[in-house]
Formats: sequence, structure tokens, C-alpha cells
Amino acid sequence: MVHDSTGARVAQAGDDFIADQLLVQARGGVSDKWAARVFSKHGASIIETIPAVHTYVVSVPAQKLDSVRRALAREPQFKSVSKNFARRLQLIPNDYWYPGEWHLPIIEAPQAWDITIGNPNVVIAIVDSGVSPVADLAAKLLPGTNLIDSTGTEDDLNHGTGVAGVAAASSNNSIGVASIAWLNDILPVKIFNSTGTTTCSAVDNGIIWAADNGASVINMSFSGTSECSGESSAISYAWNKGAVLVAAAGNSSSSTPNYPAAYSNVLAVSATTSTDSFLSSSDFGNWISVSAPGCGIYTTYNNGGYGGSCGTSIAAPVVSGVAALVMSANLGLSNAQVNSIIEQSADDLGTPGYDEYYGWGRVNAYKAVLAATGTAGPPPDTTPPTASITSPSAGATVSGTTTIDVAASDNVGVTKVQLYVDGTSLGIDTSTPFSFAWDTTQVSNGSHSLEAIAYDAAGNQGASAVVGVTVSNPVATPTLTPTATPTSKPTPTATPTRTPTPTATQTQTPTATATPTSTSTPAPVTPSVSVMSPNNGSVVSGVVKIQVSASDSSSLTQMQAFVDGNSLGSSTCSSTSCSGSFNWNTKKASNGTHMISATASAANGKVGTSAPVSVTK
Repeated sequence: MVHDSTGARVAQAGDDFIADQLLVQARGGVSDKWAARVFSKHGASIIETIPAVHTYVVSVPAQKLDSVRRALAREPQFKSVSKNFARRLQLIPNDYWYPGEWHLPIIEAPQAWDITIGNPNVVIAIVDSGVSPVADLAAKLLPGTNLIDSTGTEDDLNHGTGVAGVAAASSNNSIGVASIAWLNDILPVKIFNSTGTTTCSAVDNGIIWAADNGASVINMSFSGTSECSGESSAISYAWNKGAVLVAAAGNSSSSTPNYPAAYSNVLAVSATTSTDSFLSSSDFGNWISVSAPGCGIYTTYNNGGYGGSCGTSIAAPVVSGVAALVMSANLGLSNAQVNSIIEQSADDLGTPGYDEYYGWGRVNAYKAVLAATGTAGPPPDTTPPTASITSPSAGATVSGTTTIDVAASDNVGVTKVQLYVDGTSLGIDTSTPFSFAWDTTQVSNGSHSLEAIAYDAAGNQGASAVVGVTVSNPVATPTLTPTATPTSKPTPTATPTRTPTPTATQTQTPTATATPTSTSTPAPVTPSVSVMSPNNGSVVSGVVKIQVSASDSSSLTQMQAFVDGNSLGSSTCSSTSCSGSFNWNTKKASNGTHMISATASAANGKVGTSAPVSVTK
């Protein structure tokens, strides 16, 4: 047994989890304050938020973990609830020395280098145990992050350093090893502690951080057999930002799907040997994308030396290096095109066509780069998404906390859906299935309109048909009614005493009309949000600072900025007025028009949205 940072015990099994934590993904429209109230009702409390995928890490008494998980899953405010499962490294390098890098000629890397040796602007993120600045890597390392402890981004386990060396070690420099992508920079994202363990929440944060900080390729040489709330949404978040995602299949000789490899849009990599046979320890199944050399691969060690390594953790960066070369050869390719090129250019092994061991085949760097040079980039996306509110239906009567489900689709992909109630934004959901929780007790009984707007990465938007519903919440019977008839006299005797009121003068009329309006509470006004800079119509380049200002009669809790519907990040607020600054690195953005917007959340659960600002790169 080991312990997490809170002292909770974690078993050393395949499906480990933090014994006193749950991951809860909320529906759109659910504020932090609202979620906290629901958690408190069940004896849970928020210890971390992952705003980009609307997911909470909550603390739960270990002995009540399963009962609280079931209770929270029944709450309409939440989309999914799971344990915070562990993710474990798939490779501990062996200690024998291998005399040559046989994997490079077998994937025809030397032929690929005749076309390209890489591009430093195509960054490979190594989401792993850290990367040590050894001789073959130091000059390639960008400023990274540590999301698991406070020990910096150096490698404690001799794992991430080896992974980085296979993909992108400095090459042709008379020392060490040659990698696949010679010129591509490395972004270290440390999510594993010194025991070789991490959690789904750290994985989510690592993927999101890599995507937000310029990663073109994200390598994930780890796996686990259980899905976590929010993890597939983090994958979708990075995918929608244009990243290619590569993951190790696992080393258990099993067909059980491993995650994150088995998620949609991830290149799941099994391993092969120097004879192009299937590595017996590699996992397999109908979720495998491609295979790659994965045993006796000579690479960098974190002590400054070099040696051979074996496992799908080493096969994955072979594919990440090939993906980086493909993108370097043609900067206009989308991530979907890169995935397709890698799969379709692979050397078919095993059963002809696709099979569960080799996937589409063993990667071939030369064929992939050659295909990239003859492939046109995607045409500008001008097709708007479609959206429809599937529940509640038009004319429905609703009350209490109501779940609103939205179906949205697009020719490329939907990045977010925003829901409006009576023309005011209720909230945003960034992952399928798109759904929202509406607290109807905050509005008056009667007719209300619902409308959803779906956005894609190009900034196109499509609106649903407006759905009309009727809110019917119980109206509290005034407790003053009995005291208004203090005697046993029939109520008609009270009526004559009020009859002269209308004949007095018309000045009594306002008093009468004020009474019924007090029986319903006006819906709170949404926060006012503005993008202060850049100005509408500006031409931008490099790193752009986006200034956002917001105010509200209620205390503000959070601001978030978006470019083309993709979140740049969020900042917290604690007063009725708030301002924030967000950095947008336009290096990866396409030339043309981009839309900047912002949202602000208030303590009363309302969300305000700014007017969009159009800029040109």
C-alpha cells in the first residue's frame, strides 16, 4: 500500500484509486457555489476544480466513497461521477546496452530526413515523469510545468527522459543518440511522482496545460483500464485545439482497453520487435491504431547515460516523433489529417488490412512524410454547426432543477454549446453529451424560452430552434392569511372595509399594484462583461494580451476568455467588479479572422457573456 498526499491508502492493483476522492463532471450552467452546496449535502467538499472540462475533485470519507458516488450520480446537476483512478507508467528501462538504433532504419527514418528533420515550432509535449536536462535534451527543453509535486520538471524515474530521447533528442551532434524529430522542441509536463503514480485529475490537467501552452503533439506513455470523469473531455479539449494525441497501449498482454489510448482521436500504439513481430507483452485489441518499434530502443537516461528500453511507453514516442515530422513537412495539416496519414502510410503486418495487434500497421516515417508533402491542408471551415434542444420538449411544464439536453454536430467538431434562457446565458458545456442544469426556482412561474448555440473551432455558430416551456413551481401560501381574519366573522365583512379604497382617489392604485408583484422574485441580472483589448477589427501577431472587465450587483466568482470558442483559461474573482488578463499565443493560429469573447460567473449562478471581438492574424 502507498498513501496519497492526504494520507488516504491506495492499493497497488491495476485499478487503483484515491480512496477518499471522487471526480464529478457538472452540467453546463452549474456554478461552483451551486455544486458546493450539493456536495455539502452528501458530506463531500471540493478540493480542486478543472474549469476547462467543468470537473471537480471532491473529498469524501473513504468508508462512504461508494455510497456518496451513487448519491451524487443521482443529482441532476452532474453529468458523470467516478473514482479518481490511478494511472501507472508502463516502462521501467532495463539495464542492458543495445549497440544500435535498429528502429530508425526499419521505419525508414533516414529517408524521411531527406525531406525534413523537423521544425522547432512543432512542439512535442512529454506528459510523463518529467524530463532531465541531459546533454542530448537540454537545448530542446521549453519551460514546462509540474502538476504533481514541488520537485520541478526533472525526471525522478528515468522514464520521461527516455521517452523524450526517442521522439526528439538532439541529433547529428556527435554524441548520444539520434532521435526521429531532430529539430522539434520538447515541452515537459510532469504528472507522475517519485513512486511512478499519478491520478486522472493530474492527467486531465496535464493534457489541458499542454494544449494551452503550444503543444502540437502530446505523448502519453501511461495507461489504466478504468475511464475517469472528465478525462475524455480533456482529450477532446486538446484535440479541438489542434493537437495530435499519442498514447501507449500498455504492457499486460491483454485486449482490455487501456486509457487514454482507447479514447477517440488518440493514436493508440502497440509494440513490435526488431524482426517486425508483435511484442508479446504489448496489449492489443480493436482499439489499437498503429504499432511501432518498442524493445531494445536505445535512448537517453536521466543520469546522462544511454541504454536500451522496452515497452509500449517507448513505442509511443516513435509515433509522436513521426507525427512531429509529418506536421513539420506540412504545417497546414489538421490533426485529423495527420492521424489519417500515419495510419494509412503504415507498413501492413500480420493479417492483411486492419488487425487488433498491429492496428493499421507498423509506422513508416518516410511514407508518412512523403504523403504529407503531397497533401493539401484543409479548406477554410465555413460550415456552421447544428444544434437542437432534445429535452425538455416544446410546451413542457418544468419545475425544480431541470436537465436541458442539447444535440449538436458539425462537419469538423463542436467545441462548445451555450444555452440561453429568455435571451440570457445560463452556461457553457464543452463536452458531449451537452447538457445543462437549470434551477427554475430562480425565475418566475410562467412561460420561458430556451435556445442553444453551438460553436466550432473556426468560430462558426449555429442556433437551435427556440423551445418554449412553462415553469410551475409550488407557490408558498402566505402565512399571513390566517392572521388577516382574526375573528370568526365571514370574510365578506372584511371586504366592505376595503371597498371604499378605489373610490378614495387614483393615488391608491400604485399601492394595490405593488402587492401582487411582490409574490414573485425577479430573475437576477446577468453580469456585464467586456473585452477591453484588443479592439474590434485589430490585426494581431505573436503573444496577444486579452484584457477582460466584468461587473455585477452580485459578487463575481470567475472570468474566462475564449478564442474561436476555445478557452484560454480562467481567473477567479471575489468582488462585484473584476478585471483579468489572458495571453493568446497566435503562433499556432491560422491566418485570417478569429473571434474573442469572455464570460463572467456570479455567486448567484448567473453567467454573462461579452460581445464578440473580431481580430485578424
